[in-house]
Amino acid sequence: MNVCFLGSGSRGNSFYVSGEGGKILIDLGFYLNVIEQRLSDAEIHPDEINGILITHEHNDHICGLNIFVRKWGIPVFMNELTFDSAKNYLKDIKVSIFNNGSDFSIGGLQIKPFSLLHDCADNSGFVIANKGKKVFYATDLGFVTALVKERMKGCDLVVFESNHDRDMLINGKYPWHLKQRILSRQGHISNEESAFALKEGISDNVKRIILAHISQENNHPDILMNTHKKILDGVNVILSAASQDSVNDMYEV
Repeated sequence: MNVCFLGSGSRGNSFYVSGEGGKILIDLGFYLNVIEQRLSDAEIHPDEINGILITHEHNDHICGLNIFVRKWGIPVFMNELTFDSAKNYLKDIKVSIFNNGSDFSIGGLQIKPFSLLHDCADNSGFVIANKGKKVFYATDLGFVTALVKERMKGCDLVVFESNHDRDMLINGKYPWHLKQRILSRQGHISNEESAFALKEGISDNVKRIILAHISQENNHPDILMNTHKKILDGVNVILSAASQDSVNDMYEV
């Protein structure tokens, strides 16, 4: 399999996964001109994509979905509660409904969706398997449940949220109600929470961790990496950080 972030953060999210018999996007939170340019930069043509998985209905995950799907006719997949929350925006786009906890496939990719805690209808994380390899994907989670760590086991590449440095957030300029929302069990996880969850959850076979949904206001690359390297000391894994403003590197799984 090959994976690539087309962008990750509060201003838009989209993640590309390809394997034998299937190519998908997870989320489409960029407007048409941006997502088409980033796909082009990554040498991906929209006609190649077999499906778009939607994690949840927040704008930074679906704002470009409607017009992109109308133009390119790509199938869309989301759970029922997410669909109910987004259907006024989706209008007459055809959506295939999945249930968190029930596996399904898109082409040759096997998809295992599971629930994440976040302030939305029913946020989904995914394990995507193909030809004996597994990719784990979970962002926008305010609390790391035992299920999240269980689903992480045995995966070869892990995409995981590391949204904020707690001190930067608390001492930053956000209003207190927004700080409370981010710090809650339905908000976003900190660098330390991310690193400890990864240390408990990953298996020995994981080769790379991509840290994602990184706050540009309440985080810093040096703090992010130093926190994870300190807590994951002794774990033989490559750490990468997803960027918001450009296509990221393509990684082979």
